[in-house]
Amino acid sequence: MAVPKGRVSKSKKGKRKAATWKIATPTLVQCSKCGELMEQTKELRRDLSFLEQNARDAGMGMEQLHNKAGELYAVTGDTNEVVEALSNILATGFNDADKAYEVIDMLAGAVVKFPETMKIESLADSLQETIATGEAAGQFSELLGRLGVDVEKFNERLGRTRSEASRQNLALQTLRKEGLDELWESYKTGNSDMIEAEKANYNLQLRYVELAKSIEPIETKIKTTFAQVLLDHEDQILAIVDAAGDIIGVGADVIGFLSELNP
Repeated sequence: MAVPKGRVSKSKKGKRKAATWKIATPTLVQCSKCGELMEQTKELRRDLSFLEQNARDAGMGMEQLHNKAGELYAVTGDTNEVVEALSNILATGFNDADKAYEVIDMLAGAVVKFPETMKIESLADSLQETIATGEAAGQFSELLGRLGVDVEKFNERLGRTRSEASRQNLALQTLRKEGLDELWESYKTGNSDMIEAEKANYNLQLRYVELAKSIEPIETKIKTTFAQVLLDHEDQILAIVDAAGDIIGVGADVIGFLSELNP
């Protein structure tokens, strides 16, 4: 059947409307689980913000840190643990990039040597405490003992240092003697395919984080607008809720009365 001039058939009008919707709101159409994405990346986005700030304070770039994080992910399988470990290492005061990367490699070697007990995040955290307090602490102290280092003598030497930089150097020298960096390099060489695959997984998670960051302003605007609507219409909403409560109460009374009539 012909459509009169100047008018549009219903089928074409529907197609045009659908096309307009897809053009106007592509994010909403393509991201049906944006809320889930925001929630699942929330902790990682927070941890990455800390790492980025610590990197800025240390004058270090994020590209190499992400490369190290991808390698560590291969032995931990936990992105948040890796990111927090790197933040702790930078917070320890290793402002020299080469020293910071060396520490990362040696702690990674410790995880490879003692995979069931050593955790990269705990090692980094306890190393930070060791440097700050001048006494071997937590899992770093445990690592020294398992490597055969006399922890009491190590603490005595730490106690004689006069600066944080001196304590950093002592910790590095002690770990170097145990060959943990060489162990890590050997492990990477022997498991290169697996490490590259895990680095790809880590980078994929970073892409999810970037997507979530691009969506976050939109989500914030929606929440702010909705909160304002609730505030502007608070009295009407409360009145509706009260009325609904009264109706439910009356309904319950009626049901109770009818049940008495039909024992």
